Amino acid sequence: MKNQQWIQEGTMEGIDDDCRVISEDPDGSLWVGTYNIGVLYKIRFNGNAPNSSYEVTRYDSLHGLPEGDIYPGLINDNMVFGTSGGIYKYDEPNNVFVPDTTFGAEFGSPAREIHRISADHSGNLWLVTYKNKTKEYETGYMKLLADGHYEWVREPFLSFSKGVIHGLYHDPDGIRTDVNRRDLQH
Repeated sequence: MKNQQWIQEGTMEGIDDDCRVISEDPDGSLWVGTYNIGVLYKIRFNGNAPNSSYEVTRYDSLHGLPEGDIYPGLINDNMVFGTSGGIYKYDEPNNVFVPDTTFGAEFGSPAREIHRISADHSGNLWLVTYKNKTKEYETGYMKLLADGHYEWVREPFLSFSKGVIHGLYHDPDGIRTDVNRRDLQH
């Protein structure tokens, strides 16, 4: 951005799809999720200079990802991926993505499609989910407990869960969400 105007810096070779969400992992690689096609990219940089070289790896159903949107997110130094099949994690030794049941079996299955995923400053994982059985959206967060497990907190958000939320923005002292042009603070 220069003089409050976006600057077109060009495109990255190896990425030809409609990309929507970017998340950086602890190693500095970028994970780039796509819209509606079940494709995820990993961009690994070979240095810190602005023009350093990079490698792009493309992942898709051959690597275990379900069709649909892919939302990468970093939670407590671990990458997670919101998908139409629930939350997934990357099994690096086998180069595949597998359902992640860290947050409960239901959240690592197609019972809950993940529409948005985001971590707050306290280590909680915020989700906008779509429950396939009831055909309803549900918003809440996975509260990190002292024992390292998570608890799903949804009750404070039931009044607006009927509408879809397209953005979760975290302030250091709370959260602001975009709820179909209405703001909520928690």
